[in-house]
Amino acid sequence: MEKPDMRILIVDDEEAMGRLLKSIVSGKGIPARAFTSPVKALESLKKERYDLAFVDIRMDEMNGLEFLEKLMRLR
Repeated sequence: MEKPDMRILIVDDEEAMGRLLKSIVSGKGIPARAFTSPVKALESLKKERYDLAFVDIRMDEMNGLEFLEKLMRLR
């Protein structure tokens, strides 16, 4: 089976959840990067390309909807 040509971004302020999601997708051969800080994830988006994002909606630093709005402005 051919590996998918994609990268996944995971943003969740609960480190354990980010590790779990990363483990699941990495186990399928899909590169993933997990962040507990939405601000750091946005900084990463300025340098790296991702094809799919899993984003927690309830985070303290910035909620998931705010994160997605900022992500769209980067594009």
